[in-house]
Amino acid sequence: MDGSRGPAEAVDFAPIDAFAEANRTTSWGLQLRRIVEAAPRFRDELAATGMPDYVGTFDLISLPYPTEFGLFRAHASPSPFLIITNRLIVVRWRDREGRTRTLLFEPSDVELGRNTPFFAALARRMPDFAERLIATSHGGVMDHLARLGIRPDEIDYLSFDHLHTQDVRRLIGTRGPAADISPGGPVTPLFPRARLIVQRRELELIREIHPVQRPWYQPETYQDLRDEGLLEIDGDVLLGPGVALLSPPGHT
Repeated sequence: MDGSRGPAEAVDFAPIDAFAEANRTTSWGLQLRRIVEAAPRFRDELAATGMPDYVGTFDLISLPYPTEFGLFRAHASPSPFLIITNRLIVVRWRDREGRTRTLLFEPSDVELGRNTPFFAALARRMPDFAERLIATSHGGVMDHLARLGIRPDEIDYLSFDHLHTQDVRRLIGTRGPAADISPGGPVTPLFPRARLIVQRRELELIREIHPVQRPWYQPETYQDLRDEGLLEIDGDVLLGPGVALLSPPGHT
């Protein structure tokens, strides 16, 4: 598939209104009922849009996560941690003009993710040998793409379920120098043509983190990102055949 294109063009994703009524309510119980009622209609509508050309899932890293967060009030294990695996999802489809589009969902920069306050504090408390036993690397984003034969300049979009732990500077680049990773000049983006699709509301929230959320975010890394590397959206959108991004309430 030929991924060569000119400069990033304007994007007009189709809005999804299946959950509009649920999103308008301020009653959490009523909102849940509205979501459950709307889900079958959304499922049918999404299926009717078609299928993407390719979907692949690839393990990045397995790491410790607090059991009380991951299995809230549903566990009997005395272990303070469970092990979760961060996975990259590669999705490809053809747009209305027949051009191939590629989305990387959860393309985590594992190395910079370790600077998240929670994980940084955990690493300080944990001996090196224990960290090596608990955190297991399965391969980086670029390694998986190379095995698929997909070039970095073929990537159109990046997205995450939420920006907890994420540092995206190396993915989409910065406007100026970054003292910790590129003191001599702007960070060069690994994906020069890609844009990070992100909810406008989450970018607003990350500028003023709630103290309870502070251990899980790296807000300082979002202060100097390339404008052309960001694609802000509001609410639920259809990206392509069988490919949608939903904005559910709550943690994600």
